[in-house]
Amino acid sequence: MNILYEDNEILVCVKPEGIATQSADVRAKDMVSMVNEHVKGYVGLVHRLDQPVSGLLVFAKTPAAAASLSKQVQGSGMGKCYRAVVEGRVDETDAPVILTNCLIRDAKAGKAVVVPPGRKDAAGKPAKEARLTYELLSYDEAADSSTLFIRLQTGRFHQIRAQLAHIGHPVLRDVKYGAKKPADPNGPAGIALCACELSFLHPATGESMHFTLS
Repeated sequence: MNILYEDNEILVCVKPEGIATQSADVRAKDMVSMVNEHVKGYVGLVHRLDQPVSGLLVFAKTPAAAASLSKQVQGSGMGKCYRAVVEGRVDETDAPVILTNCLIRDAKAGKAVVVPPGRKDAAGKPAKEARLTYELLSYDEAADSSTLFIRLQTGRFHQIRAQLAHIGHPVLRDVKYGAKKPADPNGPAGIALCACELSFLHPATGESMHFTLS
């Protein structure tokens, strides 16, 4: 397990693509069980990454730390940025592009769906607003793919994957959201989406914590 930081209150690590944050299958290896093996004590899960996504996760090592971090997540006090490689050429702009959509969760398909405002899901729950900003980092002409830097403003289920697919640029290898099937079936286990920056206030000291992946 790749641990970037640890003290008595928190543990920050890197989740590999293809590993679940928490699995319902007790036989499956997931990040929670791996952290449990390392800490051998209280482990609080305060946020998640989709199984095919890689990147930064913070775990709480005390109930008080879990409460503080969870409050930051709910109140948008935890900053999350992602790097994605998507299909096609994304137009370059002078300022980050704001994407705002309404999403519902299709439980049967296991995915998020962009819908008009006011729409409800099968259970009668209203669509939730999803907002993010993105900017183009580079374009690979040979692969016809664009690398984007994404900053989340809301934390909805499969938000990035659904919103980017909706504008015609699904994340590379994200077949669930319309990406082309990988040419090599033995290639990477996940999709080209990485949680590359994570920031929050330390639950005990109040210090501003910031972690990045290159």
